[in-house]
Amino acid sequence: MRLSRYLPLIIVLLVLFTSSVYYIWARSSAPAPLSSGNSGWDGASEALEVMEESRSVEIILSSPLMLRYEEEPRQTLYVALGPQREYTPEEVSSLVDFVERGGRVLLADDTGAVNPFTERFGIRITGYPVYDQYYIKNPAFLLVEVNVAGFSGVVLLDGPSTAESRYAVPWARTSEEGWIDFNRNGIRDPDVSPLEVTGSYPIIMEYNPLFHQNRSAGNILVIADSSIFMNDVLPRANNTLFLKAILSYMLPEGGKVLLDESLHSATDPNKALLKGFLQGLVYLQQESISWIVALFLIFLLPSLYGEAEKSGS
Repeated sequence: MRLSRYLPLIIVLLVLFTSSVYYIWARSSAPAPLSSGNSGWDGASEALEVMEESRSVEIILSSPLMLRYEEEPRQTLYVALGPQREYTPEEVSSLVDFVERGGRVLLADDTGAVNPFTERFGIRITGYPVYDQYYIKNPAFLLVEVNVAGFSGVVLLDGPSTAESRYAVPWARTSEEGWIDFNRNGIRDPDVSPLEVTGSYPIIMEYNPLFHQNRSAGNILVIADSSIFMNDVLPRANNTLFLKAILSYMLPEGGKVLLDESLHSATDPNKALLKGFLQGLVYLQQESISWIVALFLIFLLPSLYGEAEKSGS
C-alpha cells in the first residue's frame, strides 16, 4: 500500500478529527463564562436554546476570520456575547467585510473589547459602569425600557456600561437620572470626578445602513452589557422576549446564527492548545501562501513521495 495515495485524505481527516475533539472538549470541560456550553448561572446555554428555537445555529470555535467566506451574509447573524479579548486587526477586517456585504451583527459587551470593530462604524463602548435610579435589589441591576423592533417592555441589565455614537440609533437609555461612574467607586461624586453628571445615557445602539452612505451594508446592534443574555439574567424581566425580537428583526426572513465562542478564554491548557491550533489553521487561510502550501500537499507531495518510492525500489 502506498502512503502517497492517501496523504490528502489523512490531512483532511486530521483536521476534522481535531475540530471534533475540540468541540466535544469545549462542551464538556470547564466552559468559560457566557459560553454557550456553560449551563451554570454565568453561562449562555439558555440563550443558545432560544436561538435554536427559530434559527439554525452554528458555533464558531476558531476565529471570526471565517466570516470572510460566508456565502449568504444577508441571511446570517454573527453573535458575540461577553467577549474576553479584543478582535485582532485581521478579524476586524473580516467583520467589516462581512457587514459591508450585508451581514448582521449582535454584540453584548461592557468592557470595550469589541471597540476595534465597532469604531469602524462610529460606535464605541465606554467601559465605565453606569447607574440609574431604576434598578432592582442592587444598583448594578438596571431596568431600561425598549420600544423598537416590534418589542415593547422593560429589560434587565447586569452591570452595564454605556455606548457612544454620533451616527447610531439608540434603542435604550438610562433615565435622566443616570450617571457614569468614571472613577469606578460606586458613588456619584462630581466634586471628585466632574464628569459624573446626571443625564440620559445610551446603553443599546444600532448601526443601520439606511441612515448612512453604504445602504447595502448590514445592521449592527451593540448592547453595552455582557450579561444581558446570561443564564441567570435571561429569564428575568422581558429579556427572553427581547432576544427573540432581536432575532426576528435581524433575520426577518429566517437564516442562521453564527455564535462566536472563539472570544472566550479557554480555562483548560489542553483545550487552549487545541483552540490555538484551530485558530492557526484559519489564520493560514488568510494568506495566499497557504493555498500554495495546500496545493503542494495535495498534488505535488504525493507525486514526489511516489517518485521517491520508485527510486528506492
